Amino acid sequence: MKGDGQRILDALFEELPDAGSVWPEDQRAAWLGAAESLFKLIYKNHPAAALPAGEGALPTDDQERDDAVRGGAGASRGDHTVKSSHGSHEQDDEDSAPEADIDEAGADGGEAGCEPSPASPLPAGPEALPPLTSAQARAYQAARSLLKLQGSFTTAEINARGGSGAYVALSYLLKKGYLANEGQLGMPRWRLLFDGEPHIEDRRAAETTAPPETAGKRKPFRRFTDKPTLAPDRLKPLAPYHPAVTGKRTLFPKTVIDPADSPALLVSGGNSRKIGDRVIKGPWSGMPIFTLTLEERATCPESCFHFLTCYGNNLHWSRRHRHGDELISGLRDELTAFQDAHPDGFVVRLHILGDFWSVDYVAAWAGFLRSFPALRVFGYTAWPRSSEIGAAIKRVTDTQWDRFAIRFSDAEAKPQGATTIYRIPEDDRVPEGIVCPAETGKTDCCGTCGLCWSDAVRDQTIVFVAHGRGSGRKASPEPTAAPKPRTMPFVSHRLIEEHAKTFAPVRHEPAPLDREEPAAPSRPGKSVPEDARQILREYLKEKGFQPVVTGKGRFIFKGRDVDTDGLIEMVNEMRVEDDLPEIELGEAA
Repeated sequence: MKGDGQRILDALFEELPDAGSVWPEDQRAAWLGAAESLFKLIYKNHPAAALPAGEGALPTDDQERDDAVRGGAGASRGDHTVKSSHGSHEQDDEDSAPEADIDEAGADGGEAGCEPSPASPLPAGPEALPPLTSAQARAYQAARSLLKLQGSFTTAEINARGGSGAYVALSYLLKKGYLANEGQLGMPRWRLLFDGEPHIEDRRAAETTAPPETAGKRKPFRRFTDKPTLAPDRLKPLAPYHPAVTGKRTLFPKTVIDPADSPALLVSGGNSRKIGDRVIKGPWSGMPIFTLTLEERATCPESCFHFLTCYGNNLHWSRRHRHGDELISGLRDELTAFQDAHPDGFVVRLHILGDFWSVDYVAAWAGFLRSFPALRVFGYTAWPRSSEIGAAIKRVTDTQWDRFAIRFSDAEAKPQGATTIYRIPEDDRVPEGIVCPAETGKTDCCGTCGLCWSDAVRDQTIVFVAHGRGSGRKASPEPTAAPKPRTMPFVSHRLIEEHAKTFAPVRHEPAPLDREEPAAPSRPGKSVPEDARQILREYLKEKGFQPVVTGKGRFIFKGRDVDTDGLIEMVNEMRVEDDLPEIELGEAA
């Protein structure tokens, strides 16, 4: 929408004289897309919204509206080409709504100019506007209507129906006072928009001017590009008695919000250094990436071998969404909008933090795959395959791996799995599997890799270097040589001795206390025979548990710090419930 869109913007900027200071010439296309998003928000959600006085309401029927915009029902339809005094160009489908139709210019190549009809939502100005597409007309009318529109919208409604463009436009209109902020539009990072930083998704507008051979081939955008230093030996686990562990919650509870209060459940992958905002390699090439973040530990199995060392312990800025039916409903709304905006495909990364919390939640994603053919999903889960939730995930991946590539995180290398190593990898491949190229610097991010959802390596294990709280910090510098002592001026030793006698402190040495440590109570020792150890290992492996071994030879099992005897007692309780014999301990020598 560049030729006719320019005229629309010129007329619009007469209404908003300060708009040019917010959006320069190179960002006008982004504003037009934002206005189109606002049209969808207002007229699809609120068809009875009042328009400014003196202007006709939009026809309820799309065809009537198109005819009104074109000046009559006899307007012709043709190729996606726009001709105006600003020149002609091929129009990118991304700049218009899916249902938008483009007028065909006359056979002689001139403009097919005409006055808007009285029923048209466009006002007649000194210079008649050229024929406009329905999408352009709706965008212009939506923007002008918002200047005087009375009402309020929830953030979930704006995100689901308006998209990212609505955020840009609404932030401007709020700043200028055309809309009142009643506490329902408090969106994070609005300051960036006012300071000239475009929204991540609006950066795609630059692609519409790129040559055909390079359009869509740019590297994925990432807000952060600095690669942290890998230092798995400095990983700091939480104590097993920490409230975040015993309460099964995040370390930062204030970052957990209700889905209805969130500006967006699915956010661009460009916010993550490791993910990127789009895929440029493999069968999903060209698709934008969005991510979902839940609350770690609250949605995860206690058997997760990262329960104490979760990566989320280091993410105090991340916005975590509270899980439940409200989240599923909000996801459905946003996926509906993404299906309309990206009919050729889009990718959702599950989950930056958190996990599948129930079988019903897994079933919801299976339903999303049926309802939204453009949807692709990849991610990881800590649920064992033998668990009820893990089995539900496995059923979906077995039948739809090309669209639902979820790998099972485990302490050991397994097919369709992911595991963690606690050392710097010696090569791209290690005995456990293929090391993540985005961690070693072999590639930039998930968008330039595609290894995790590749069918060619589906049965192999993807290996990650342990990262989390403390592991990404730079190593302390090596200690340097001690500085040379300062040269002191010469002072007579006699003066020093006399001064010391005068101010010598009086020392009071307390008499030593004769205390005897009480003897430890004697108790019969226990030993674990090798056959019992083997039974213990096999049973824990079958149940999907991998107890963490501490530096003192103790175990972290189900959030408790226990010794070997305590571990076996807890396991025996589980075995009794399974109608299995208890593991017997032998007397120590």
